[in-house]
Amino acid sequence: MPNSKTSKTTEKVTKIFEMFSINKPEWGVTELSSELDWSKSVTHRILSTLENSGFLQQNKDTSKYQLGYRLIELGSIARQNIELIDLAREEMKDLSKKTGETVLLDIPDGIKTICIDKVESNANIKFTCGIGKPVPIYAGALGKAILAYYPEEKIDDVINAGLIKHTDNTTDDAEELKKELHVIKQRGYSMTKGEWNPGALGVASPIFDHQENVIASIGVLGPEYRMEKNIDTITVLCLLAANNLSGKL
Repeated sequence: MPNSKTSKTTEKVTKIFEMFSINKPEWGVTELSSELDWSKSVTHRILSTLENSGFLQQNKDTSKYQLGYRLIELGSIARQNIELIDLAREEMKDLSKKTGETVLLDIPDGIKTICIDKVESNANIKFTCGIGKPVPIYAGALGKAILAYYPEEKIDDVINAGLIKHTDNTTDDAEELKKELHVIKQRGYSMTKGEWNPGALGVASPIFDHQENVIASIGVLGPEYRMEKNIDTITVLCLLAANNLSGKL
């Protein structure tokens, strides 16, 4: 169960953010504490913490608090993800229709990846993922398709955080992982078998922005026995889909 103190703090932070609007972009400690019926000390402590984290900033002229640069940054990321989902949707539908399998769209999030959209297979037996569910970036095709294009120091960060063997097929050896990532980068796609979902085979390719930074991956996921029958065609289709999306960004 969540810690009650943590839950109350989170609730207070949420209430503070909800107080800001177009009509009221700034708040002072006294007026905010009065409006929320909190003590000035509690209000000031939370505001200071949010300011130190960049979520709020203090107007030097009025000493009042306003929304900070970190929220602008996060808003930009959210907008980019929404735009990517809209852009990729038809490509994902087409890829799923041609392969008969589930198609996933993942983005990096530190040492993990997160599925932000999916088109599920119509087959009775299929694999899928939960939207918003984090998966270790080194476990599975979609994560490795992104990780392979990371700079060496970021790959080391992932390794130093620990390689956990989630299934019998998950890579937990650093040198083995680096060799595999090198191959993935050379050929432009990743292929994994049962590294996160036992019995699944995944094929994925990276998606790049206009500055050639890897920002996502698109992948096909299905039962190993079915995917292997058409693996060459599926791989080519996945590569084409990723290239098409990269060309639109």
